[in-house]
This record gives sequence, structure tokens and C-alpha cells, in this order.
Amino acid sequence: MLVQIRATASTPRLWHQSEARFMSKGNGKDGPAAFRVIHLLDPFSKAFHAAIWGLGDHRRWDFSVGGVSHRRRELALAQQMLLCWRLEHAKVNHIQCFFDIKNAFPSLSRNSIDRMLSLQFDEPENALLHQHHTEAVMNVTDGEGGSTLLKIRSGSTQGDSIGGAIFGQVLGPYMSEGMRRIKGCDHQWPFEMDDFLTGDHVNTALSLYADDVSVVAIVQDAEDATNVAKELFWAVDSAVKPASLALKKDITVVPRFFGRGAQQQMQQAINNSNNNNGVGTWGTTATYLGCEVFAKKCESREITARIHAAQAAWFALSGLWFEHDVPLKSRVRIFKANVMSVLVAGLEAYVLSESQIHKLESWRMAKVRILIEGKGTVKLITPEGDIKIRAIPDRTIRSRSHLFSVRSELCCRRMLWLHDRICHPFDSTAFRALLCQSLPFESYYQLDSNGNIAAHASPWLRQIVDDIAALHARVPAMPLVEQMQFGIRTLPSNNSPLRGLKSKIRKVRTFEIPELQQEEQAQQATSSSFCTCESCDFVGVNKRALQTHRYSAHGIIREVSLRVVANQCPFCKKTFSTLYTARQHVRKKKNSRCPKGGGSALSGTYPLVVPRIISCLFCKFSFDSIVEYNKHLAQCILDCRKKRQDGSGTSTDEQEPS
Repeated sequence: MLVQIRATASTPRLWHQSEARFMSKGNGKDGPAAFRVIHLLDPFSKAFHAAIWGLGDHRRWDFSVGGVSHRRRELALAQQMLLCWRLEHAKVNHIQCFFDIKNAFPSLSRNSIDRMLSLQFDEPENALLHQHHTEAVMNVTDGEGGSTLLKIRSGSTQGDSIGGAIFGQVLGPYMSEGMRRIKGCDHQWPFEMDDFLTGDHVNTALSLYADDVSVVAIVQDAEDATNVAKELFWAVDSAVKPASLALKKDITVVPRFFGRGAQQQMQQAINNSNNNNGVGTWGTTATYLGCEVFAKKCESREITARIHAAQAAWFALSGLWFEHDVPLKSRVRIFKANVMSVLVAGLEAYVLSESQIHKLESWRMAKVRILIEGKGTVKLITPEGDIKIRAIPDRTIRSRSHLFSVRSELCCRRMLWLHDRICHPFDSTAFRALLCQSLPFESYYQLDSNGNIAAHASPWLRQIVDDIAALHARVPAMPLVEQMQFGIRTLPSNNSPLRGLKSKIRKVRTFEIPELQQEEQAQQATSSSFCTCESCDFVGVNKRALQTHRYSAHGIIREVSLRVVANQCPFCKKTFSTLYTARQHVRKKKNSRCPKGGGSALSGTYPLVVPRIISCLFCKFSFDSIVEYNKHLAQCILDCRKKRQDGSGTSTDEQEPS
């Protein structure tokens, strides 16, 4: 059959017919804008056309990431975050614009697709792929069981194995034209350089992943930022218009200003957009490729988002965790595949601190202790004959469950990604050049003459050096960066010592945690009063274990932060971006003092958001205004503390371990 298909350049009609499925986007809109159409195609058709697509001579652009082999979503994220860090470190004012193409996949013109196929394929492959989209039809069913066939007259089908690749190949030349128009504007564009390894001339300020576009530009002040954002929107929108595409009007712009008067410039830029003088939505935060991109502390926001996503995955399988008919080993494997993978997804692009990694580890171990139930503690008999319950250390539980530490798991993922970039040097030219070379506005270097990291090196470079050191400790055949002939420049070259050690990379995964955290846990374990439950003789290995025990065994929970019902601290009256941030602020309150200010440039200037119904969590009184509720709050906390001293009520002490 395949021989006849190639001989006649004709495929079965069933291969071009799809079952349309409508998935809700969850964007709060009505009508067709609220749904995404997914096409279910014949599996053999998808495999056949994917094989035909692999025979073509496809173009590669340094800014295009989506739908390209050996290029990942994390590559676009890491490149944009690294560039913004370099600009922030150099104190250069800039904006970051996030564009989204409207109805991208279904809106491509057929002429642009045919033009691309004729340039990249010979016969009969060109005819086969041309037939695949010109004869495409979809079967649409209604709620009563009726169905009809509709002709698809534009674009590529979402759900096809080559739909994203077709869109990327068609959009590439138009985005190149958009970049040429951006450079033709009068503002600065010092983001182009030559890759030291391949010699390619690359652009580092623009990233394209499918239909999501991110552009960085240098600005002078708030007024200039508004004009530059309009020029960027015009350049990209006018460039993609010949392909029957258009940008959405609700773009997101994140301005960053430094030096004297930075906060005033930030507020002026956002006020200009609110007064319809600017384009899109301006703010201190944006979501790009499903990740939180923040002006400051984007890693902490992404860690919180990862934990929330893993929490949802945990509750989605809540009926399985305590199903004793399923062996514990199988449940642990399901936990690793469905929860742990969600927890660390995409974190290879970030540089995380020890506290952030510890936050991930603590959440993971809390769920593992719930999963293994009573196997997380041991009973000991004291010389006096009393029975004491002690928690088993986390290291022992990880070893028994074959769960590697989050720190080593992320290190292994980064090393495997680095190995893939080494084996395919032409697929990460822009990121490699940005990682190792200097930009025109910088007066310092990332690497010294020997290829070692300099004093102003980015955290991403330092993280690579640390990962190589971790691999060297487990695999002595891998030299340190300082021992290589040209330093870190040796890593991406053809003579890279990492190229032949892919099978050894997974040895960096361990059950241990850093020595500093081990010392802290040892100090906590030796202090019986620090992690001892006041209601029984349970001793936890850390504060989190004690908190979990007190909640599960005695129903005690620290609820002082739950009394915050608006995005305002009831004590210092500062406003925050979200209710969650305000509660985190109250949790850090010690000795009747709120923590010091900080955060973004708009800290303390956010509008107050008050719920419709204001009621106390404990005494159930309702209030007409947030001012009356804040006055009541101090007396309510005092009454609850008195109840706790009598042995009843919930825990509200600000000094207790959290």
C-alpha cells in the first residue's frame, strides 16, 4: 500500500478526515473564542506524514524554538531570563513584550503553506503533503448525536503530528521580516552577536515558540517605553499579516527601570497604559510559555506555581494513594511519574537557591510520608520502659522508596539537557552566545582569557560549573572546568569530555542533601524541645514534620494568616498584589512587628480588593467594612490565645514553629 501511495502520490481519504473535539480554554469568554479545536486523526496517517515531513530540507532560525527538533521550551525561557538578568545587572532600562498570535494554527493562508512546501520538498513528497491539508475535512457532532462534515480551508490542524512544524516553517520568514522592521526603528537594538563556536550571526532578544513571541528592547524612560512598545507591536503585526495572521491586542508588557527615580518611572509607564496611551497590559508580572516571568523573584513565583500544579496532580489521584490492594512500590512509581514530574517540570531553565530547592523537597517528603503511612515512624523503648515514637530521617525514606533528592534530580536533568546541546551545536547558537559572550552595553566579560568564569558571570554559568563539579565527584573521568584546556568553552566543542559520558550522567542522582542542610537537621534532631509535640511524645526530624504531625494527630493548625481576608495587612495596612501575598506577609510577623518592606517597585501601592462578605473565621461575626474587621481582629486573636491556654481552640501563637 505504501508503494502504491508514493507511486500515485495519493493517500486514502480517511487519512485526511478528523474528529473535532472542543476543549475549553478557561479564559472566561463566550462562543467560539472559549474553545480550542483539537483534531483526532488516524494514527497511521499521523505516523506516515511525520515520516514524509522528516525527508524535507527544513530551515532553522536562531529565534525559533517550537516545533524544532532538539530545541525545548526551556531554551526560550532560559534565554529570555538570562538576557533580562544581564540587562538588570548592567542597570539598563528595558521592556519585555509578550505577543500572542490570534487563532494561529487555523488562520495560516494556504498559499503560504504551499509556497513553503514547494521550497522544501521534491515530488512526490510535495504532492502528498499538499493533499494532506487541501483535502482536510473534520467531522463535527452535536449534543443530540447528529454530525456533519466540514471542509477545512485554511491553516494546519491542531492534533496533527506535523501541525506545529508546518506553522513554524511558514512563520519563520515573516518573523525575520518583523525583526528587520524592529531594527529599522530608531531605538537601540544591541542584542546581535556572532556565536564563538559556529560563527553564526544570532539575535538574542527575540524568541518564538509556536505562536508565543517574546521581544526585549532598551528604553530611556516611561514615555519612550510606551512608544517602543507600539513600534514593536506594529513591526511584528505588520510582518505576519501577509500570512493571514494578526496579533492579539491584549499583549503584556513588563517594564524594568533602574537607578534614581525607577519606581516613579515604573508607575508612570503603567499609568500611561491604563490611560489608553500605551498598548496592551502593563505590569510587573507576566506568564510566558506557562511559567511565571516576574520583574523580581520570578523563581519563587514559579516554585509556588509548580507546587500548586503538583498539588492538583496529587488530589487527582487521591483515591489511589490509600488503595492497599495496590502495592506500595507501585504507588510510589505512580507518584514519581504523575506528581514528581509535574513538580520539577521546566525548572531546568531556572537558577534556584538552596531555600527554594528545600521548599520543593519539603513538600515532596510531606507527601511521601503520607503515602507510606505508618512506615515513616519507628517505636523505641526507653530504659524506663516507656514507648517513644520517632520519625525516620528523610534520607532513609528516600533510599527505601528509591526517590532521589530534588537537588540531584534537577542537576541530572540540566546535565542531560547540556549534553543534548553539545551534541547538536547548531540548535542553541543564540543561548550559547548569550551565555559566554559580552553584549555591547557591558564593560565586563562573562569569561576570562582562560575560559573560566569571571567576577560578573551570570548565575547560569556558575550553575554549569557547579553541575560539572557534582558530576566530577561521582565520575572522576569528567574533569573540572578549571582543568579543561579552554575552560568552559571546551564544553560545547567537538572535543567536549561530556560528549561520551551520557550513560554516566545519572550517577549524580543521590539520596543525600547538602551538608549545610544535614547540619541543620542534626541540630534540630538533637534539640528535643525544638521539634517535640507538646500534646504527646512525638519528635519530628524538622519543623515541617512536627507541623504535619500536629495537624494530622491533634487537629492543631496555625491559622493566624487565615484571618486575612483582603490583600491588606490588618496591622501595618500595606496592600499587596494578591491575598496570598498578604497572608505570607502576616505569617512572617514576629514580636508584634511586621517584616520590612521590599519586593517589586510597586510594593505597597496596589489597589485594595475587599470581598463582598467580610466575616471572622472563628467568631463568625460579619462586618460592613474592612476597617471594622481590622479593629475586631486584634481582640479576636487575644481571645483565641486565652482559649489555647485553657487547652481548647486552635493554635494562633506567632512564635510557634510553622
